[in-house]
This record gives sequence, structure tokens and C-alpha cells, in this order.
Amino acid sequence: TTLGYLTPYQVNNVDINPAGLPDDAALPETTVKVVPTKGAVVRAKFHPSVGKRVLLTLLRPAGSPVPFGAVASVEGNDAGTGIVGSGGKVYLTGMPDEGHITVRWGAGQQEQCTSEVHVPAQAGPAGVYSANAVCRG
Repeated sequence: TTLGYLTPYQVNNVDINPAGLPDDAALPETTVKVVPTKGAVVRAKFHPSVGKRVLLTLLRPAGSPVPFGAVASVEGNDAGTGIVGSGGKVYLTGMPDEGHITVRWGAGQQEQCTSEVHVPAQAGPAGVYSANAVCRG
């Protein structure tokens, strides 16, 4: 789509309404700032995350949850990142049916782990899938 009437040489906000996106797409940012020159056409880039929305419970091999505040990332998806909450729960978007998660809670080798995730075929309420995974490493 094309937007007119942007103010040249000033910061303009370009917004997109995510309500019309399909269930398997998410936008981490719905506003992009642009600064056009007079008469210019500028591109506002939005970076959607396409894949399943998953509420994942991450446990260590001994059964304890991954530390609160750890950062979990979907491999191959820059937008698929979340912060681990209590009980090892993390909400991730852009998850493929099967994929790998990398979790970090510090800089050391002992403060990270990886997990293979298999998303179930059936979604729960609001189209969010629930899964459990063991984080090793």
C-alpha cells in the first residue's frame, strides 16, 4: 500500500494494524519511523514472524525449570525470541512444526542450553499451541 501526506524532513510514524494478519503471522513491531525527503517515496519495512504461536514449558534434564529471565530464541527466526517466565514458561512466535530453541541466561557455556521442540497438531484456545521441552547442554 502507499501512504500520502507524510511530512518531509521530519520523523513520520507508519503504523500497520495486525488484526488482519493470518493466525500464523505476528508482527513484533507495528510502527516504523521514516524520514522522507520532499517528493520522495520511502519504504517502511515490517518484519513479520510466520509460524505457530507456542506457549512452551522448558525444563532442565533433572526436571527443574530453565531460569527465570533467560532469553529463548527460535533458530532461524530473528523475530522468534521470548523471555522465560516462572516455571520455565516462554511464549514464542514463528515456531515451525519442529525446530530448535536456544536458551541463554548468562555469558558462560554452563549458562545456556538447546532444545528440540515438536509442536502438537492441535492448537489450544486463541490458536496458541502448548508444548513441553527438555533443554540440554
